[in-house]
Amino acid sequence: MIFEQLPSIERDYIWHGRGCRLLFTIIEILVYLREAKFVIIDYGKIIRLIELKNLKALTDSDIPEHCRDSLKEYISGLLPVGNEYPVHEFITFRFLKIDTSDFS
Repeated sequence: MIFEQLPSIERDYIWHGRGCRLLFTIIEILVYLREAKFVIIDYGKIIRLIELKNLKALTDSDIPEHCRDSLKEYISGLLPVGNEYPVHEFITFRFLKIDTSDFS
């Protein structure tokens, strides 16, 4: 349902794919936290976790190893050094435009 709400894009499919993969990882982490620590999942938590500083903090937290590896690969391997924040914002800005009233 989230992907149906994303603004359409005509190019930049590689960056869009990286954003979708990141979103899947974030959702997987939240599901783990819901099951292990009874954290309530909502769209606001997804948006907060997508912030780059929070992703970096998650790499040192108690989450499944494959999620930690995926985040480390995203942060260290996919974001260009020196331009991490603007590129990350470009990758994730589509998720910030989702109208959550459609989920009610």
